[in-house]
Amino acid sequence: MSGNAIALPFDTSAATPARTLYFSDTNGFSWVTSSSSIKAFHIRVDPIPECVSSATKLCLNGRFMVEATYNTGAASGAANGVRLTDETGYLWFFSATNVEAVVKVLNGCSINNAFWVYAGGLTDVNTVLKVTDVRTGAVKTYTNPPGTPFQPIQDVNAFPGSCP
Repeated sequence: MSGNAIALPFDTSAATPARTLYFSDTNGFSWVTSSSSIKAFHIRVDPIPECVSSATKLCLNGRFMVEATYNTGAASGAANGVRLTDETGYLWFFSATNVEAVVKVLNGCSINNAFWVYAGGLTDVNTVLKVTDVRTGAVKTYTNPPGTPFQPIQDVNAFPGSCP
């Protein structure tokens, strides 16, 4: 075996009753039954993907990467992110002392089986806000047009079915 595989022996005698086999392709967040018949199996141990923060990547709620770009027509670039709490952070474009938008990702799993995205802006600059669930790869993109006051984002179905 290669990689991070772990082999587990099990009883293959005819007297042992067959058991249902379950597998997950979502790092254990959801499971399905297998219709295949097996005589041996192994477990591959993959690390759960984690969000890694940087100057332009803000990690919220442990697994959501928030990125944004801006464009004034004369200047453009990646927004800088600053985390305030596990769920909340803010973005700045031109100066670290000039907050442009506030973003939060909330766990609404107990209410509607989804993670929620809220954002508010203090700008009329063209802004593209991208939120990525690093565990599932799902992406939500929100765009504020140029010359328009940043419209509030209140997406309570941003990442449905992605609850642990």
